[in-house]
Amino acid sequence: MSRKYLHISVLTVSTMITQALVFSDVARGGELPVLDIMPGMRLEWVARNMIYNGIPMSIRRFSIGSSATTVMHYYASRWKGKGAVRVAHSTTGQFEVIGVGHRQFYDTVQVRDVDGGSEGVLVVTRFLRASEYDFSSKFPLPPETDLLTKVESVDAGVKAETLFLKSRRSVHFNATWMETTLIRQSWTLQSTVSRSAGNRRQLNFQRGSQRCQITISAKNDRTGLGVLILVNWVKGMN
Repeated sequence: MSRKYLHISVLTVSTMITQALVFSDVARGGELPVLDIMPGMRLEWVARNMIYNGIPMSIRRFSIGSSATTVMHYYASRWKGKGAVRVAHSTTGQFEVIGVGHRQFYDTVQVRDVDGGSEGVLVVTRFLRASEYDFSSKFPLPPETDLLTKVESVDAGVKAETLFLKSRRSVHFNATWMETTLIRQSWTLQSTVSRSAGNRRQLNFQRGSQRCQITISAKNDRTGLGVLILVNWVKGMN
């Protein structure tokens, strides 16, 4: 999974979905369809089966010899030709973004110009009713910690969960709490590394076929973020 394109995609999709809810029906269930591809696109999967903050989605990276403007025009024309009531458009950094809602799904194309053409991602998400959202995690979270994002994925049959947390306690407190709590839950501490005069700790655990890497970092107070925790939890075969 490409973290660069995953990061770009999920941030943009969150904004586009908010817009889409204004004019699209929200329905239950259904498999994620494959977004139509423009002739000449070269494709690779970034995330075939992922759930971001409770929202099912798939992401494919593409490159093509056509300009970003041509790609945008292709999808706008194609969607309007299929009777789309409204096609949403926005800009995120270097990326032009276009999206449309249909039935219980929302399609997004994000594209930017590069030498020789353009590149971007094709994203398909599924709308859920409020009662269907599940933003919780079974992974133990330290006290005074807020869960910012949760990404669930299946890659080659292996299930994984990535959590991004913000804490109001110190790096030392969180590292000690994680180590004590996970060992109590039958995890084995494989290694621990301390960097930047104790302002960054990384802990690696294993429990059977499950693996977990926890990175705890203190950020500059000017960011207002305090201590950030990244948990990569590989759960094993689906």
